[in-house]
Amino acid sequence: MLLNKPPAFGMIDVKDMTAVNIIYQFIKDRLPTQRDPALVGNPIRVTEAAQKYGVNHANLSRWADAGMIRIINRRNRFLELDEADVALVVAIFKEARQHTTPRRAAWVLKTAMDTA
Repeated sequence: MLLNKPPAFGMIDVKDMTAVNIIYQFIKDRLPTQRDPALVGNPIRVTEAAQKYGVNHANLSRWADAGMIRIINRRNRFLELDEADVALVVAIFKEARQHTTPRRAAWVLKTAMDTA
C-alpha cells in the first residue's frame, strides 16, 4: 500500500509502518536537529519554559524525566532545564502536533529523539 504525500514529498511505502512512523516520515525533513548554541547550558525553570514556549509544564517535566531534556538542577519543587533542549523538543512536538493528535505527536517526538 502506498500513501500519497504532498507533491514535494513524493511517495512512501506504509505497508509495515505504524501511524506514528508514517507521520514521522512525512515531517522528518522539516524537524530541527540541532540545539541552539546560544541557549546551550542556559537554565530555565519549568514554569518559565512553559510560558515562554507555549507548552504545558507537565509535558516538560515528563520529557525531562524521560531524558529528552537535560535537567540542570533539581531541588525541592523546582526543576531547571537546559533551554536549548527545551527549544528543540518543543519545536519538534509543535511541528508534529500540526499533523496529528497530541498523543501521536508525543510519540513522533520520541521517535525523532531516539533517531537523533
